[in-house]
Amino acid sequence: MIYSLIPFSPLGLEVSLDAEISFDGPFVTVNYLLNDPNRVVKLPPISAQPQFKDGLYHSTCFELFVSCGKTYLEWNFSPSLDWSVFGFDSYRSRVDADWSRIPLPSVKLLSSQISDKTQLQAKVELPQTFYNVIGVRSTEDLSASITSVLDLGDRLAYMAIKHCGAKPDFHLSESFVVKL
Repeated sequence: MIYSLIPFSPLGLEVSLDAEISFDGPFVTVNYLLNDPNRVVKLPPISAQPQFKDGLYHSTCFELFVSCGKTYLEWNFSPSLDWSVFGFDSYRSRVDADWSRIPLPSVKLLSSQISDKTQLQAKVELPQTFYNVIGVRSTEDLSASITSVLDLGDRLAYMAIKHCGAKPDFHLSESFVVKL
């Protein structure tokens, strides 16, 4: 299914972001398509060796949240091809994890960074990640939220399928509206 992400605050710019999500067995794939005809969104340079990197949400990144009950995972995917994943056992309560045991996501840039369209594809494995990070053995009744942070140079824009708080907060369970 394809979703149009909406900004938390009006952008006043000709920028749009769509995301298509699919769930096939243990994998979730999200295709993000950023339309930026005036090229105002700042994109980080492509990493020579993409790797786990914390803090990607301080610049342009695409995000996926998947919940299983009150526990949830957050993935961040940068156009640099760096990525991160975090587990939470409740609202914003991050758990420690052995990151070496996490299945690496597949992150691909499917378009040129010099184009007015940026397409990024991310594929993650759910069951093993939930078990290794949070200890959840069953991944029934999963729901997701697709979000993004866009660096506009002078400010960050927060994009999501649904915003539920008085300020941008992608961790609110009410925003996990995609059923997997």
